[in-house]
Order: sequence, then C-alpha cells, then structure tokens
Amino acid sequence: MFPVRNRLISGLSLGTLVVEAGASSGALITVDYALEQGRDVFAVPGSIFSKVSQGTNRLIRNGATIVTQAEDILEALNLTARATQQEVQTAFPDDPTELALLELISYEPQQRTADRDGVGDAGLA
Repeated sequence: MFPVRNRLISGLSLGTLVVEAGASSGALITVDYALEQGRDVFAVPGSIFSKVSQGTNRLIRNGATIVTQAEDILEALNLTARATQQEVQTAFPDDPTELALLELISYEPQQRTADRDGVGDAGLA
C-alpha cells in the first residue's frame, strides 16, 4: 500500500527530501520512484555511526543534493518563495497583539520553564 501511495506522492512533487533512512528504509523506495520520474532527490546528512543515517548518507554519496537548510532546496528547485515570504511579512501586522505573537514565533525549538510559583517564562500560568 505504501509504495503505491509514495509513487503518487513522488510524481506530484518537485523533489523528494529524505531526512532519515536506514539501509533498507521504505523511503529509499520512494527515492527510486522519484528518480524514475525525473524528480530531484535531497538528503539530510547524518552521523556515520547512526543506523538511521545509512540511507541518507548513501544517497548523498550517490549524488543526492545535500540539505542543511531550507534554502538549499529552494535554490536547487529555482524557487523564490523566500523573497515573496519576506515581502508579505513586512506587509503585516498592524495590530499590536498580532505583532507580539509574531515575535514569539521561531523556527528554533524553544523551552519554557515554570518558576516556583508555577508561572512560566512568558508570564503565563
């Protein structure tokens, strides 16, 4: 069932990104479909000691595009989404509440801890 679905997905996509894959991962089946369909293949490199990186590292060795940030994919596919995103982002927000929420959003993981009164860093109970 999954190979049939993945073949459709790879055919509808501009490229296939593999983040983790063991030596015989099902993701590698999807990569084979993507290559048959003339799609780009991208892989995130991993530790040489990790079993879940064996497939991605092999893909890179065999010619997949290395991805360490989103821009790598955008450049490879000749997409200009980032520039458009930045234009849209400067166009809003006018509302101070929305601006405060937007400033809290980050692409990096964030950890909030509660102090002894049970109030977190953001001042929420």
